[in-house]
Amino acid sequence: MFISDKIIFLQLDKTASTHIAKLLHSVSPGTVLEKHSQLEENAGDRCVIGSVRNPWDWYVSLWAYGCHSRGKVFNQLTRPFPKVSYRLIKRSARHPSDWGDTAKKIFSHSRKDHTYWKNVYSNADDPNLFREWLRAILSEDGKRLLTGEYPHLPLRKFTGLMTHRFLYLFVEANVWRENANRIRSYGELQTMYTEHGVVDKFIKMEQLENDLTDILQYLKIDFDKEEFISKRKTNTSKHYTASFYYDAETIELVRVDSSAKCNTTKLMR
Repeated sequence: MFISDKIIFLQLDKTASTHIAKLLHSVSPGTVLEKHSQLEENAGDRCVIGSVRNPWDWYVSLWAYGCHSRGKVFNQLTRPFPKVSYRLIKRSARHPSDWGDTAKKIFSHSRKDHTYWKNVYSNADDPNLFREWLRAILSEDGKRLLTGEYPHLPLRKFTGLMTHRFLYLFVEANVWRENANRIRSYGELQTMYTEHGVVDKFIKMEQLENDLTDILQYLKIDFDKEEFISKRKTNTSKHYTASFYYDAETIELVRVDSSAKCNTTKLMR
């Protein structure tokens, strides 16, 4: 998260959020807090910004990042059982209320074949490996192996990881904590976001420079546009365009549900 006098930027992973935070800091100096964290304070009159991305691209980027042995999802899936269970137990020692979920995660990981997951991350140029990985992480067994609270929320049964990340970051933190485990339909997701979404302006990764410059102009923040957009992205994953990796089945797996819309963007599976 990035916070300045005029801006709060909430960082959805794999949406060029590190790059955007650096750009914002260069024109509106502020404080960089923990990445991908929720907004716990009152925004006041500051503009809350969020970053989003085409969901098909998002899943390819998440997988390709893991193909370079990087990222929390990669680590969670490819670590052997003893290492994962040790980390989970160590974390729960600091958060005793999480023991129930931790026990469920340990049980799921006890049945995991970590060599299988290493294999599907073995070649970022192989679309067949991507498709196998995608089918696996969007299966019930695969979802139970993922990081954070997602594996144990009822919404995992009808949404993918990206939708969860979107809601976790862009809904009021206290509302999310109190109600996330009660959501059992897309309609309830939509209502929660419509009533409790915190983002004022979105930056779409596919049109990052235009959206970002429009926001800075809206906020009347001075900047040199030519110098601003010339800065290079960081923390990227190397891969082909998304269309290279998908077939008809996997396109459908991440298809946006046309009935689930937010104020400014569709909820993404």
